[in-house]
Amino acid sequence: MSTVTISEDEFLRLKEKAGETVKQGDPAHCREHGHTWKFFGGANAGCGRDCGCSIDVHVCVVCGDCDYGETEEAEEIRAKCEEEHGPWPSEEEIAA
Repeated sequence: MSTVTISEDEFLRLKEKAGETVKQGDPAHCREHGHTWKFFGGANAGCGRDCGCSIDVHVCVVCGDCDYGETEEAEEIRAKCEEEHGPWPSEEEIAA
């Protein structure tokens, strides 16, 4: 998959030029057409006690919704980290 980065203003200008009116903050547009994700930052994957893994977090440039790093790729990262470092300690293990 290729990634192309353009500004939000350019994205909206191109959508308008293509005849697609996009109203900022309108979740109906995203329900109909899907989200347009923009990289927002990283979050700790939190997949094990020695976790140093990071997962990507995205925000939709149209409606402002956030995926909070809950993606298929994040699940794969967590599974791989748990395999390498073991599971995150349970509440009982932390209290002991």
